[in-house]
Amino acid sequence: MLTLHVYGLLNGPDGAKLSTSQKLLEALNDCFLQFEDLDKKLEPGKTRNAISRFGARALKWLFESKKIDKAVKELESYKQTISLAVQVDQAVIILDMDWKINLAKLPSAEGAAFDSYHDALDARCHPKTRLNLLRRIREWVQDPQGKCLFWLNGMAGTGKSTISRTLAQSFADKNQLGASFVFKRGEGDRGNAAKLFTAITAQLVAKMPELAPNTLEAYSDWVMLVAFSAEGKLIASGSRDRTVKLWDAATGAPHQTLEGHSDEVMSVTFLADGKLIVSGSYDRTVKLWDAATGALQQTLEDYS
Repeated sequence: MLTLHVYGLLNGPDGAKLSTSQKLLEALNDCFLQFEDLDKKLEPGKTRNAISRFGARALKWLFESKKIDKAVKELESYKQTISLAVQVDQAVIILDMDWKINLAKLPSAEGAAFDSYHDALDARCHPKTRLNLLRRIREWVQDPQGKCLFWLNGMAGTGKSTISRTLAQSFADKNQLGASFVFKRGEGDRGNAAKLFTAITAQLVAKMPELAPNTLEAYSDWVMLVAFSAEGKLIASGSRDRTVKLWDAATGAPHQTLEGHSDEVMSVTFLADGKLIVSGSYDRTVKLWDAATGALQQTLEDYS
């Protein structure tokens, strides 16, 4: 029953992640009260007593009573609202997961970091030089109220790159450097800003993995879509690498890899009871899989 599944989800260990659905706990409680009240009204013993006393009019009352009709309409309204809220939360989690998957595979610019092998021998400031300017920049870095950008400008050959490398090395030695990008004219990706932000982000994720928790990585090609099981415990994802993968929704741990399609997997979903997974592919087949074991149950093929 949908309400019982949702109630279990909201009160389970991952309930806090379903922020939209959490607002429906009161509605769920009201829904259960409505069920109990309706169950009492339709209790077989009471119905038989009513029929023995009032005859066919008792049955007519059961199905025409305004109270019963109102209760049924309210329960239907609850069902639609709860279903929508769960879909909203699942969409948010799916989008978040998609963001994390992409985040882990951002294109970077080879040799852009200040300490890459390309620039390992480039000059740093002599310990007794540029003291005032280096101090000013360090003070700016340490100032929580400082401006977000420090613009170091000057004519070519005045030492801007040397100063920048010196500062980057200094902050890296203290584990205070988040990321760096050294431009160099005519040096591939370093010669323009096309990969500036993705390279900076990739370095930040490498330095602070908590920026991308539960990143689901195991594919050799694009992830095309994901689906949640009814109880929210499993995630199924389909890919252009021709596989379907199952993951633990709480930990991100891989459960199964379902192999059998000969072309890109373009659709995947759980059946209502969560026991079977259905996948569709450009190989013009539909496959049914056992969600618990990953075993292929059936292949449907009659498509032109």
